[in-house]
Amino acid sequence: MSAQSNVVPNGPWKFLKAYKGNKWNLLKNSVVTLIGAVFLAASVWVWVEPVAAGDVAMLLIKMALSFGLLSLGFVVINMLDSHENIPVIQLDPMRRRLSVTEVSKRGEPVHTTHYLLDELSEITMRDNLLTARDMTGRHIAVVPVYDAVAEKAIREALSV
Repeated sequence: MSAQSNVVPNGPWKFLKAYKGNKWNLLKNSVVTLIGAVFLAASVWVWVEPVAAGDVAMLLIKMALSFGLLSLGFVVINMLDSHENIPVIQLDPMRRRLSVTEVSKRGEPVHTTHYLLDELSEITMRDNLLTARDMTGRHIAVVPVYDAVAEKAIREALSV
């Protein structure tokens, strides 16, 4: 996947965690997929060796081993779905508003909350991390920002 700019030129600035172009994630996902596929194949491969006609104990052992390997394969492959639910942040300097959209694991918007910048006690950009707190000190959003253009746009918006 290619890295895209997280700044929308005509409207509020949007940004998300930009980890999609990381080569290590691709390697890690490939290795995890391979390991899961090996477990799934092993669960079928158990049945290649024939069992003696009346050996019920061996059939039960093969069934348990096959079920265990099949389950382990599904668990390992399910580890690939480890997306963090990082909210989508929209910073609108004209309206002086911060919008936080919670997203599901599939990336679908679930809930949007709007905050006026004047109602926030703190909104900072430090170490590629945007942090916003309300008047009670509760974290509203903590979002990593790795795009230099988006970081510059955020810093400009916060200085207005």
